[in-house]
Amino acid sequence: MKTATTGFQRLTLLVLFALILNLTPGFGGFFPPSPVQAASATDGTDDSVRPPAEEPPEEPPAPPVTVRPPSPPAQPSGPALSITEVRVRNEDKEGNALSDYKVSFDYDETRWISYYIRVVNNTDERLQGKLGVRYIQPDGKLKQNSKSPAGFTFEHNVNVANSREITGGWGRASGGSFEPGRHRIEFWWEGKRIHQVTFAVNAQEAPLKITALKLRNEMNDGTPLSDYGWTFDREDIQYITFYATLANTTNQPQKGQLSVKFIGPDGVLMRSSNSPEGYTFSQNINIVTVGNVTNGWGRSTGGSYSSGAYRIEFWWDGKRIAQTSFTVK
Repeated sequence: MKTATTGFQRLTLLVLFALILNLTPGFGGFFPPSPVQAASATDGTDDSVRPPAEEPPEEPPAPPVTVRPPSPPAQPSGPALSITEVRVRNEDKEGNALSDYKVSFDYDETRWISYYIRVVNNTDERLQGKLGVRYIQPDGKLKQNSKSPAGFTFEHNVNVANSREITGGWGRASGGSFEPGRHRIEFWWEGKRIHQVTFAVNAQEAPLKITALKLRNEMNDGTPLSDYGWTFDREDIQYITFYATLANTTNQPQKGQLSVKFIGPDGVLMRSSNSPEGYTFSQNINIVTVGNVTNGWGRSTGGSYSSGAYRIEFWWDGKRIAQTSFTVK
């Protein structure tokens, strides 16, 4: 009896002890949770079972703030002075129009080729200086006279705040200053060409033309003092004589006067008391198809020619049909 009682008592004590442990707070973890408690642990309300939130990427530090100094005022990329308008026409010496504004002129009518330009100041200050002008011939040579500045035909004194019109021209009252071909006018400021314009001078077809021409120094009776050429020694010159071959370009005989101009280095026509108006001399010719003509100008004692460049022009029926040049040294 004692052994059974003791075993029963021990069993009773173990059951009571288990009940006490199960009912005591804080000891529930020794037993598996009920289904209701397990669902409660995964319903999304328990922060401990959520995955940790991703940290936002670290932003690079902002660059230090700097203050940009003010930019200097923009300077014009082009020249300080520019030309916006250019007009060209044929005029007489007083500036009276002999043609409309255009870029093609007839040789026989051309006297002064004048330009009208508008210059514009591209800066914020008044501009003062010299505007250089170059008249360039068809052969590329610069037109100049004894008063021309170095490298230019002439210059303008310019004083402009905003814009203004400037005009100028080059030519001769008797004509003949512009030979047939394409000419150019250039405008220069502070060593740079800022504009240019071209124009044409057209020669009308003459009934006679010179197909061959040569020069030499001779005595009054035709005795040669030099070979044919284009350069002569001043001290040896008596008469500069030309030998020309003329061709008739029409079906009709050409009879009349061939007029000749000897023009000195200063641009002055060489004449005597017997010279016809506007020419050095004239001579009668009658050409059916082809003919030769010769003549010259000078003095038996010499002294007619000084050093420099000379020009000989040949005229028929009021039209220049040819020209040549020679040099005296």
